[in-house]
Amino acid sequence: MAIHTAIVAYRLFRFKDLDPEVLFHSFPLDNKKTKRVPLDTWICAEEKQTWNPGKKNGPGFISGWHVVVSEKECIKYLKKFKNSKDIKICKVLVKGLRHKPRSQVMLAKWMLVPKDAWLKAIN
Repeated sequence: MAIHTAIVAYRLFRFKDLDPEVLFHSFPLDNKKTKRVPLDTWICAEEKQTWNPGKKNGPGFISGWHVVVSEKECIKYLKKFKNSKDIKICKVLVKGLRHKPRSQVMLAKWMLVPKDAWLKAIN
């Protein structure tokens, strides 16, 4: 992993069996696909060409962990979801941050969900 300074960002997670889960796509971890995100562990995004739902004919973008840089923006983003009762906002640490094309969301190569931040998010 390249040395980058970690910065604080915010992300939406599903709250399932006390664990954080990504909202949409599973990701590879320990040679298997999962939606469950480990706590206190740096995880690397699987970088590949991808598209937003229904936009397969567009230019797409290189995938990454979707985050926003302020809690206020994350609250606004959460309001876009019709059923958000099982979605929590959690502070995360990220590295390798870049802009997602045509979006206010940022993409990170690396992400860590601190256990104390997750416990605060679910309580």
